[in-house]
Amino acid sequence: MLSRTANSVQKGQKSILVIENNAVIQEMLKYCLTLSNYRCSMVDAMHITSLAWVENSAYPLPDGIILDADIYSKGFQHPLDFMHAFCARWQSTFISIKMPPLLLLTTQSVLSEKLQ
Repeated sequence: MLSRTANSVQKGQKSILVIENNAVIQEMLKYCLTLSNYRCSMVDAMHITSLAWVENSAYPLPDGIILDADIYSKGFQHPLDFMHAFCARWQSTFISIKMPPLLLLTTQSVLSEKLQ
């Protein structure tokens, strides 16, 4: 589920984990982050039903996370369910490590208002 987009890691290069369910937005983010000299890991959230992958895929820990705030799937039916579940799973998995900065993306104005 997690894929690396850079073939080589440069010393001091920052890494970003992108969790998105729209392929076009994934590609745009990957392109922009790579041009900005970030190492980018992508998670296609389209078919996620559980967050068990967090424990196995987050090493090395990213310097930042970009998360689509309105991911829907069988396991996450309502806006923000995935975001809450992801943050809770992250914190329970990496108890002694502060969560990296989290940038939330949304195209829904109603959801944007709730996030603020």
